[in-house]
Amino acid sequence: MGHKPSKEKTERPESKNGKGSASNTPKTPHKPKFKPIIYGQTLSDIPSEYCKEITCQPDIDASAITGDNFTLLVRVLMGPPRTAEQLKADEEEFYKNCNKSNTAVMPSISAQDVTESTSKRSSMILSANEYQSESIPVPEAPVNSLLESSDTLERKLIVDPNIKKNLKQQKFQGSGGFGRVFKGYFPELPKEQRAVAIKKMKHMTEKEKRRNLNEIGHLERLKHENIVSYYRSYLEAGEVWMVMELMEGGTLGEASQIYDFTDAHIAYVAREMLKAIEYLHAQGLAHRDLKSSNVMLTVSGQVKLIDFGFCIQVKEGITHMVGSPFWMPPEMIQGKAHGCPVDIWSLAVSLLEMLQKKPPNRNSSVKAMYVAGSCGLLPILQQQRDKNKISKDLHCFLSGCLEMDPTRRATASQLLTHKFLDNAPDRSIMSTIISSVFVAQMLTSGGFV
Repeated sequence: MGHKPSKEKTERPESKNGKGSASNTPKTPHKPKFKPIIYGQTLSDIPSEYCKEITCQPDIDASAITGDNFTLLVRVLMGPPRTAEQLKADEEEFYKNCNKSNTAVMPSISAQDVTESTSKRSSMILSANEYQSESIPVPEAPVNSLLESSDTLERKLIVDPNIKKNLKQQKFQGSGGFGRVFKGYFPELPKEQRAVAIKKMKHMTEKEKRRNLNEIGHLERLKHENIVSYYRSYLEAGEVWMVMELMEGGTLGEASQIYDFTDAHIAYVAREMLKAIEYLHAQGLAHRDLKSSNVMLTVSGQVKLIDFGFCIQVKEGITHMVGSPFWMPPEMIQGKAHGCPVDIWSLAVSLLEMLQKKPPNRNSSVKAMYVAGSCGLLPILQQQRDKNKISKDLHCFLSGCLEMDPTRRATASQLLTHKFLDNAPDRSIMSTIISSVFVAQMLTSGGFV
């Protein structure tokens, strides 16, 4: 039988203000600052109060996604019932793995093994970082060989002692997992480009530099109406400042939470996203972090992809787990080689979010990964169809995107010819809708980038 901890065992440690009695508990310096381990006999047995809490902090810390911990998660999820002593040993192993070098190569697990093990699931361990991170960054190989070298890209970063004067920063717009975004004004650019977005990212560690230079290298090459335009980058006080196109509007994730989108609206967004995805895939590139917060909707009706830090030239044998759990495809969760089809799966989850206001299994990132990696999302999609919560055409369209086997998943080019997209309205209509979606928030927050 699985062991459920007592209330004392699941309480948070003492906060820094000194309140509470947790100061009597000796600290173990080698353990990362995770929430307490939660045990459940099955996925549905996880305490409801924990599920509510994890809604606000849903993602897994990078250090938890080592190859060893992935193996541990699979063993505990799918193995026979474990005793309290075994669960304690699992916890110790979990923290031991977290202390290892954070270089992860995911183990290979066949879809058949995962599917056959679904009925055997018994106990599970959940662990979530106290700090929410929107994505799971895992160290990767150096910048793609088809890009310029890291040294060449680094030399392109402009060092300007007068940057703060010349690049006029006006207003903070928001932040994500890898940087902060400000609205600015840059008089050196052509008049129509002078209002810009300035993305500031830390540029100190090798991992930060690798990701930043990867994004810069790709955005320099990518020229498409559905991809954010890049202008130049500066090096300033241990940060990279990327100067990009300013897009007045908001993210697809923000819009999905406050507006009831119809099939026609979903078809429009799907078509515009697919144009960008087809362009990327034609060059052998996979975005690998498509999600609603990385899709911009502008008040002029444009749909643009942003955040190319995980974009990679597809080649055989890529198994690194990157991206965000709720949008992650089965092959990546299972530690198999992946490529362009990962973006098609993530597209479908983003469209489901437009329909349902949140991605499937939003309450738990581990549950979302387990379901996607074991049985996929087609059963959930069929349930929605059976309850008439999704139209026949949209169900057909999404079914092609959510094939468990990436070799059977529809391509961007195939999806662009799907009859569901015939429902898409003109841009002028979407411009009016998107403007109405964001006007209240723009008045409150001063605008979006």
